[in-house]
Amino acid sequence: AAPTPRPAIATPAPTPAANPPDERARLQQEAARVELLNGTSVRGLAARTRDKLQAQGFRVTRIGDADRYTYTETLLIVYVDKPFTRELSVQRMGIKPQNVRVTPNPKASADLRVILGKDANR
Repeated sequence: AAPTPRPAIATPAPTPAANPPDERARLQQEAARVELLNGTSVRGLAARTRDKLQAQGFRVTRIGDADRYTYTETLLIVYVDKPFTRELSVQRMGIKPQNVRVTPNPKASADLRVILGKDANR
């Protein structure tokens, strides 16, 4: 007796993979200059934060002290909008939406200024 032929199994057509863009490459492409200022009394917070952000591909161009050491929440001041870097900064540093301030200034020494508050020392 001849074997019974099996129906062919339909092979689905390959679909293009949805590759999310490489964050590091997008950060480099946007080339946002990020300034970190320590707004707390925690010594070395800006340097530690810089090291973490640079390891993730952020371009931190300056660190220093803020005008005071009593910031309870981290602020993001946007001088030149670099949308990908802005949104990734908000996400990675847990910056609340109400603490993002847009103050256009194309002549600023940084595109984004982050003033680290006590909430950054987690």
